Amino acid sequence: MIDSVRIGIVGAGGIAKRHVEALRTIEHAQIVGMVDVETAKAAQLAQSCGAQVFATLDDCLPHVDMVYVLTPPTTHRDLVCSALTAGRHVVVEKPLAAEVADGEAMVAAARTSGAMLMTAFNMRFRDGFRRLHETLAGGALGAPISIWTAVRHDGRVAFPRSGPHRLVGRQDRARRRPYARDARRLAGI
Repeated sequence: MIDSVRIGIVGAGGIAKRHVEALRTIEHAQIVGMVDVETAKAAQLAQSCGAQVFATLDDCLPHVDMVYVLTPPTTHRDLVCSALTAGRHVVVEKPLAAEVADGEAMVAAARTSGAMLMTAFNMRFRDGFRRLHETLAGGALGAPISIWTAVRHDGRVAFPRSGPHRLVGRQDRARRRPYARDARRLAGI
């Protein structure tokens, strides 16, 4: 029999609600702690899942096996390193870090502690993104510089047809046409 994994969540903002909803569908996941600088937000989200509100991450750590860090990227380093140093596994919302040095420090803390560190890149498993990855890896679109997408309410990936938000790459500049059209066609989206 698998024991429950006791989870503490740091950050009770908008994305935290989605994480709580998802975690509540996992049989052996038990959300036991909630931390946020806005105590009222933490209390509201904690009530929705039966968790206890803690004033700080350090107060929460003795009660959890794993920590979800769902705060702004500039706060990730200190929170993630504290949890890892305490031997807790960590899932951190994307992006991992605001600065390269912060990301390197978190990876080093994970290696030293032996605890797992994972960035929550949940979109990579969606069909549209997997097809786009395969298309890009095949070289059909050249080297991308940036990609902007939106996920529709029905879960499908949407690539804008025009405007400032589209897949932009070196070939795009040479050909002077939006990559987005090609990306959609080649990825079968």
